[in-house]
Amino acid sequence: MRLFILGMAFVVGCAPTRYVEAPMTDVIREDAVVHVIHGDTRYLPTERAAWIEAAKRTAELTDGRARAYFVFDLDETRYMMLAEEPHAIRTPAWMATDRTAGDSTDALRVVPEKCPDLLACMMHELAHHFGMGHPDYQAPHSVMNEKNPGHVWTHTDRAECRTVGLCRELIPKDVTTVTVTIDPAIPRVEPEYPWPSP
Repeated sequence: MRLFILGMAFVVGCAPTRYVEAPMTDVIREDAVVHVIHGDTRYLPTERAAWIEAAKRTAELTDGRARAYFVFDLDETRYMMLAEEPHAIRTPAWMATDRTAGDSTDALRVVPEKCPDLLACMMHELAHHFGMGHPDYQAPHSVMNEKNPGHVWTHTDRAECRTVGLCRELIPKDVTTVTVTIDPAIPRVEPEYPWPSP
């Protein structure tokens, strides 16, 4: 009986999963851009998990307007059949140029061995896939920083997201104006320990 249960656990654990979805909100917005991206079967499990996390964080940044679902079914036999579909290719280090860890001109290409932060590389390339570029001012460690991307969206990333139309403008719901009038008759209090002069 134990052998049967262990055998069933092995079979269930090894069952291939076709669609891998990042957990996101339940409702797909009307103006959402939804892409099924065919991933290279050579991606390691940690690299696949990084793509899924990148998709989740991109959906969170765009409030569900940019969604990517990864299907890791791209191999040598299916490459030509899926040539017109969006795909993510694992590029070996020996094929990559010296300066790049990723590329998104014709496909999402990542060289995991050249990525100091794998999640940052994948978020960066996925954002390119959805139309985001490198902003003029690149905050240090922003996702869209060309030289040293981070894995946390910054104000420059959000501004670039709004520029390409994936993120909506931040409009305050309630604006309150406060007017302060200083009465010159009130004596000015000097601090007991003044700040040093520059």
